[in-house]
Amino acid sequence: MSQMTVDQALQLALETQQSGEHAQAEEIFRQILSAYPEQRDALHMLGALLFAHGRAAEGEDLVRRALALAPNEPLFQLTLATILSGTNRAAEALPILERLARDNPNVTDVQLNFGVALSALARHAEAAQAYERALKLAPGHMKAQLNLGITLCSLGRNEEAIWVLRDATRRHPAVADLHATLGAALYQSGQWEAAAAACQEAIRLNPACVPGFHNLCLALTDLGRLEDAAQAAKRTAELLPQFPSVHISYGEAMRRLGDFDACRRAYQHALTLHPDDPDLHNNLGNLLSDQSEFDAALAAYRRAIELRPNVLASYSNLLYTLQFHPTISPDDSFAEHRKFDAVMCEPLRRAAPPHVNDASPQRRLRVGYISTEFRSHALGYYLVPLFANHDKAQIELFAYADVAQPDAVTFRLRQNADRWVDIRGLSDDALAARIREDAIDILVDLHLHMGGNRALLFARKPAPVQIAFAGYPGTTGMTAMDWRLTDRHLEPPEGPAVPSSEKVLRTLETFWCYTPQADVPINDPPAGRNGHVTFGNLNNFKKVNESTLRLWARVMRELPDSRILMLAAHGAHRRWANGILQSAGIDPQRVGYIPRGPVKDYLAAYHQIDLGLDTFPYNGHTTSLDSLWMGVPMVTIVGKTPVSRAGFSQLSNLHLTDLAADSPDNFVAIAAALARDIPRLRELRALLRPRMEASPLMDGPRFAREIESAYRLAWHAWCAQADRASFALPGQWIGLDTPRPW
Repeated sequence: MSQMTVDQALQLALETQQSGEHAQAEEIFRQILSAYPEQRDALHMLGALLFAHGRAAEGEDLVRRALALAPNEPLFQLTLATILSGTNRAAEALPILERLARDNPNVTDVQLNFGVALSALARHAEAAQAYERALKLAPGHMKAQLNLGITLCSLGRNEEAIWVLRDATRRHPAVADLHATLGAALYQSGQWEAAAAACQEAIRLNPACVPGFHNLCLALTDLGRLEDAAQAAKRTAELLPQFPSVHISYGEAMRRLGDFDACRRAYQHALTLHPDDPDLHNNLGNLLSDQSEFDAALAAYRRAIELRPNVLASYSNLLYTLQFHPTISPDDSFAEHRKFDAVMCEPLRRAAPPHVNDASPQRRLRVGYISTEFRSHALGYYLVPLFANHDKAQIELFAYADVAQPDAVTFRLRQNADRWVDIRGLSDDALAARIREDAIDILVDLHLHMGGNRALLFARKPAPVQIAFAGYPGTTGMTAMDWRLTDRHLEPPEGPAVPSSEKVLRTLETFWCYTPQADVPINDPPAGRNGHVTFGNLNNFKKVNESTLRLWARVMRELPDSRILMLAAHGAHRRWANGILQSAGIDPQRVGYIPRGPVKDYLAAYHQIDLGLDTFPYNGHTTSLDSLWMGVPMVTIVGKTPVSRAGFSQLSNLHLTDLAADSPDNFVAIAAALARDIPRLRELRALLRPRMEASPLMDGPRFAREIESAYRLAWHAWCAQADRASFALPGQWIGLDTPRPW
């Protein structure tokens, strides 16, 4: 075969390959190599062909043989680097691509593949620069625009990503992956309707577009179109069963749809495919916790932590679930909190630079609040009276907001903030730097270990004084958190010491300041028309446990015609609760459930309830205030931990401590006596709302004054560099306690 014949054969092979006849092209390449085993172009082209069709090992071997014959050939080097990147060996590919990018700065494919390797190594900022260089060389290059859009999303630069991807979809309107990635960028920026439309276009172009279905599921979930979201998630899991994240999305869609059994099946099936995926164990833990299976939930979280020790979500979920566990002691719970601090937080705190804030005790303070819930959410409503009544002369209020879908509550909060800072997409390091730039004096943690928390941001100690408040009354376990706010009913100074890593500010009359979330009128007690009393508890079902159910059953046995109504999604946990109540002598026909629904429907459900029964050890918090607002009194037991004294705190502020029991027997006696006293139930139904309005529970100015007085006390302590201080304001009892030793 002459050299001209070889060239012609190579050209024929290329034309055959380009026409889609890959097997014939492979045969021609092999014929060339049979005659000329060291024909480097044939080795290279056949290697690239085999890699493109899933035969990476054979392809790599051929390309390496070509490189052995021509080690300085850039095209061969690029193909080898592409194979390495494509077989999860980006670290091996990177040195090759760095040399190629340096020596061939004007070659588009070199810059593009350099960006791919950098992306695989999570060096997103450098990857974005490489893609931008590729686009300067080849404006409108489809793969460069697609990869740049994905990378900008990874960097949280969603608006830039949207611009790039919209341009890409105009230039390449038939490429489904571009529309799906645009959907992801729109979703991350909170534009859920537009995100859903982009994903639907991707699916129209390619009915098997996995990113389109996956991102559509996320957008529809947040739009509240849960059945459609579940269908999209199910399709994603069918198309891509080897990826754990798609099973997580499907399970989450079913959980939010209220089908906990389907959610559990999805997670358990996914774990048979991916038994060592930490996110699956974490999400299964969340589901088990929601169904009050606390031991199994804690085991799932611990497995997630074992598989991936340095991720906040699993640790926080574990610590938050401990608050609900009926038999774990406060000391054992605190030990887990301190372990979290030692592993996750202390290294960050020790690396934090010193603070240079002006230590003038009486100057105007800069106070920062960080939250994902500056919106129509229980936390957002608690903040409305605080923000509206804050003393602008004494405090400059900074709101660091991570809100995907702003609403009317967001607008109210923003109106009353002195500075509103959008932190969506900001890393903990970047946010810590911004807080230091803003010279924040006091930074307030509103989440503790609940969802959306930024515990590792607080671990970086961006402000000299850090205070925990509002998520729930309890410790963070973090040395970096200086103080926590509580009220004198939750943690009386004469009561048992509660383990705490923070110093305690008992400045509040009430930990909560209630704002109704919807305008729903009060009705007459339903016992009058039903002929029997209906007990109720509309708390998150994870607050319900076996001992609580058995105590409620004792109350119901005192009134044989009584009923009980609970809030619970569909699933095995309803059957579990019915089984416990039945074993305690309560016919399941006397037990009713409602699913979670819109706020107005939820509040209207209190029209069916005569008397509320509290949960233990985690009392109702916002839910109890909703009950009281709807004229439904509730009976509680006074516990020893802050979360188990919420009912007592709220009833104390209403001068109704006769409804707070000191023992299970007393709880049964109080509840049964009140349930039989229909005239008193009718009186309380009429008086509870005006009594709440006249109490500290709805006194916004007082609430703000007490909290901001606490801030000033904590600031004085920092200025004096004191470990223990005690201050008093006229007419107000205030105490500062040191943490309990551990």
